Amino acid sequence: MKRLLPCLALLGSLACAISVAAQTPQIGPGAPDPIEHSRALSLRPRPALPPATPPAERVVPERRVRVPETGQEVVIPAHTERRISDTQVSVPPLAGFPAGGGASLVHFPAGERLPAELRQGP
Repeated sequence: MKRLLPCLALLGSLACAISVAAQTPQIGPGAPDPIEHSRALSLRPRPALPPATPPAERVVPERRVRVPETGQEVVIPAHTERRISDTQVSVPPLAGFPAGGGASLVHFPAGERLPAELRQGP
């Protein structure tokens, strides 16, 4: 009886191991390899993002421009411009000062203009 108990335990564990092995899918030439499947998923191309929209406002750095009416060079301080379209921006009222010094300010009214990199004036 003492020998029968270990033999039955051994037979039970063998039967359990055989049933687990029968349930495990066999990897063979026809079965997909899980590692290759995971690799293929990780290497597939990502969907493209839509193009970024341009910002509604942008900062224009300080610039020096020549005023045609007076013929003098004026410094326009940094300011923000609001985008209306690709070719139009809304510019706030600007006050420029002469580049060579001087107390007289030159005022420029607000309005719709070309973007700063495309226009000659303030």
